[in-house]
Amino acid sequence: MKIIAIDPGLDGGITIMIDGTIINMILMPVYEEILKTKTAKGAFKKQRHIDAHKFADIIFAHKDAKIYMEKVNPFAGMGSASSTRMAISIGRLEGIMIGMGFEWTYVTPGKWQKEIWQERDRVMRKNPDKKTKQGNTDTKKTSLNAALRLFPTVNFVPKGKRSPHDGLFDSALIAEYARREEC
Repeated sequence: MKIIAIDPGLDGGITIMIDGTIINMILMPVYEEILKTKTAKGAFKKQRHIDAHKFADIIFAHKDAKIYMEKVNPFAGMGSASSTRMAISIGRLEGIMIGMGFEWTYVTPGKWQKEIWQERDRVMRKNPDKKTKQGNTDTKKTSLNAALRLFPTVNFVPKGKRSPHDGLFDSALIAEYARREEC
């Protein structure tokens, strides 16, 4: 069974899994738009967008796959501009998949995390942020631990970077969740 798992957003990732084996992980394709406004230092501001054409190419190459996409909602502490940009990114991905005739399944972070994380993966925050109502669990570090446990031979560090990319390991965990759901 072939699965495409998508961690949406500008820093997201896409994992392609066949029969439980990760065959490819791709950073969410983005491009930069140079805006007409300038920063305080005089440089033109830049804004990133999901590259619709590259995303379409990726999923079209695997049109026989089951697609699972994380359903992300705005959360406490997230500004209105960030919420809007996230909604635009997700809408762009949905529009591409609808236009191509694909169906997909949403999965909330809480649902896949409950299925995938084990107690030994859990990393606790030293100083939870009460203002944003973050819980005591450091979700990124906990997900990285789970990904390394489940996929010990997979490199989650993108080429040219020094540390694992959360879009890649989250999409890998979403793919594992999807594999378990589809079995």
